[in-house]
Amino acid sequence: MLDLKDQLLWCRRAQWALAAGLLLGVGVTYLAAIRPASLRLSVVAARATAQQAKLDVARARLQTLADVERDTQQLREVLERADKQLLQSGELPRVIAEVSQLGKDSLLRNVQWRADARPTRTQRFTELPVEFSFAGRFANVFQFLRQTEQMQRLTRVKRLSIHTGDSGDADPQVDAQLTMNLYFVDE
Repeated sequence: MLDLKDQLLWCRRAQWALAAGLLLGVGVTYLAAIRPASLRLSVVAARATAQQAKLDVARARLQTLADVERDTQQLREVLERADKQLLQSGELPRVIAEVSQLGKDSLLRNVQWRADARPTRTQRFTELPVEFSFAGRFANVFQFLRQTEQMQRLTRVKRLSIHTGDSGDADPQVDAQLTMNLYFVDE
C-alpha cells in the first residue's frame, strides 16, 4: 500500500493530468467544432450584409422607377414628334392636297395656297415656304392648326396671322394666313 505522501503525489499528478486533458479537450472542441462554425457564421453574415446592400440598392432604384418611366414616356412623345418624314421632291402636290383637305374637313372656306418664295437649300434638305389663306370660325381654325401639327410630314409654322371681324360672337369668324415651311429631301 501506498503511503500518504505517495497518494498525495499521485493525486497531484492526476489533477495535472486531468487539467491537461481538460485543456486538451477544450482545445480540440474549439478547433473541431467551434472555430469552423464561427467561420461559417462569419461567411454567412458577410453574404447577408452583401445581400442587404444589394437589396438597399434595388429599393433605391425602385423608388426612381416611376421617374424613369415618366421620363421614358416623355422621350417617346418627343421621338414621335421628331419622327416625321421629310418629303420627297414629287410629293408637294399631295401634301398641298392633304392640307387643303384638312381645311375642308375643318369647315374652313376659301382654302387657297401659293408657293411664291424661293426654296432654301441646305446640305441635307430643302425648305419651301407655302402660304395658305382661309376663313372660318375660330374653333375650326384651331382644329385645322392642330391637325396640321399632327401630320406625319416634317413641317413648321413660320407665320400665322388671324384677323377677326367685329361680330360680338363667342366663336367669331376669322380670316387667317398661315405660312408653313415644308422640308424636302435633297437628292
